[in-house]
This record gives sequence, structure tokens and C-alpha cells, in this order.
Amino acid sequence: MKLIVGGYAQGKRAYLETIVQKIADGGLADEKTLEEAQGIDKLHLLAARWMEQGKDPTVMALTLAEKNPEIIFVCDEIGCGIVPMERKERGWREAVGRMCCALAAQAQQVERVICGIPMVIKS
Repeated sequence: MKLIVGGYAQGKRAYLETIVQKIADGGLADEKTLEEAQGIDKLHLLAARWMEQGKDPTVMALTLAEKNPEIIFVCDEIGCGIVPMERKERGWREAVGRMCCALAAQAQQVERVICGIPMVIKS
């Protein structure tokens, strides 16, 4: 499993497209599409969907990685900047951070993409 992180519109999707072809959109894809994907983009939006369903994003992401050990997760860094006023938004932001920490701990490789340039954080 591999994790790619970075800020909004920093070229993560374009970079993912150079690595794999079968990419699922975390904001839209159904469960079957997620399980069959080589890469999942917008993991932060998928985490929000899981939370709305009462599921723990960390458990769900690790389960997906267990089912598909070659999966590549792509997630926006949403923990920087102004802290949201809404409790729900703060909870989502914290859950995404915890999920990414758990994925990074399990990942064979973690990369951060800035201005379209991938940098290896863990290899």
C-alpha cells in the first residue's frame, strides 16, 4: 500500500495517473469500484462519506488496504489552516488526520506532492 498526500490542487491526481490507470474517486465511487481500484483519489471525501454512514474511516481504509495490498491512497492535507467552527467539520478533520497517520504507519511508501513534484517521506 502507498499513501500520497499534499495540499489541494498540488498535482496529486496527475501524479497518480502516471502510476496507475484504474482510479476511483473517493467522493463518488461505490464500494465495488473502491475495492477494484488501483488507486483511490480524494480519500478525505471518502472519509466524510464513511463518517456519515457511522463508520470509522481508519478502520475502513485499513480494511481496503488489507483487501488490496497494492492500493494507492491519495488524500488532501486538510489539517492546516483555520480550525473550522463546526464541531462536525473539526471531527472530520481530526478523523482524516488519524486515518492518514494509521495508513502512513502501514504503508510501504508515503509521498507528498507539492507543485506537481512528489517527495518521498517514507520508503
